[in-house]
Amino acid sequence: MSDGADAREDRSVARVRVTIDGEGYVLRSPAGTDHVQRCAAMVDARIHEVRAQGGGIEPPHRVALLAALSLAHDLLAEREAPKPEEAPLDEVHSRIQALVQHVEDALKP
Repeated sequence: MSDGADAREDRSVARVRVTIDGEGYVLRSPAGTDHVQRCAAMVDARIHEVRAQGGGIEPPHRVALLAALSLAHDLLAEREAPKPEEAPLDEVHSRIQALVQHVEDALKP
C-alpha cells in the first residue's frame, strides 16, 4: 500500500542500470543517472584493482569489502588533508609580508 508521499518520492528517484564486477544491478537514487554510473564505475575499477593486487582473493564479497575499505581510506584521506584555503590567517599574513618584503627589496636601487 502506497500513500501520496511515496508516489512523490518515486518520481524524483532515478532508476539506473549499472554493471559492477560483471554483475548487473538496477539502483534507485535521487542523485541522477550520470552520478550513479560514475560511482558504480569507481567501485568496479577499485574491485578490479584489489583483485589484481590480491592474487586471487575469494570469495567475491571479500574483494568487494576490501574495495570498499580502500575507497573509504581515500575518502578519509581527502577529508583530513589540509586545504590551502583553510590555512591559518597568521600563516597567510606572514606569507604576504614575506612577498611584500621581497618586492620591496627587488625595487631598491
